[in-house]
Amino acid sequence: MRISIDVRTPEVLYVDDSADDQLLAVEAVEATGRDNDLRIAGSAIEVWTTLLNRLEKGSPLPALLVVDLRMPRVDGHLLMDKLAEDPDLSQIPVIVLT
Repeated sequence: MRISIDVRTPEVLYVDDSADDQLLAVEAVEATGRDNDLRIAGSAIEVWTTLLNRLEKGSPLPALLVVDLRMPRVDGHLLMDKLAEDPDLSQIPVIVLT
C-alpha cells in the first residue's frame, strides 16, 4: 500500500488527555505564526482509530504525531508499540512527551 503524507500544510496530530496541555499545544503552534494544521485527540484509542480509518480510505496521514506517554486506559507506550508494528504507520515521525 502506498501512503500519503501531506507536507504542504503539515498536519500535526497531538494526543493528550489533559485539556490544559491541549490548550498549551494550540497556543504554542499559533505562536509560531506558521501555517500548521494541528489536530487534537484526547486518547490513544482516538488516534489509533483515526489513523486506521485514514489508511482504509487512502486519506493523507499526519506529518507528525505528538504523543503523551501518560494517559488512562491505553497509554502512549502501547500506542507507540502499535505504530511500530504497522509498516505504514511506523513511517510517521513521533515526538514523545512525558
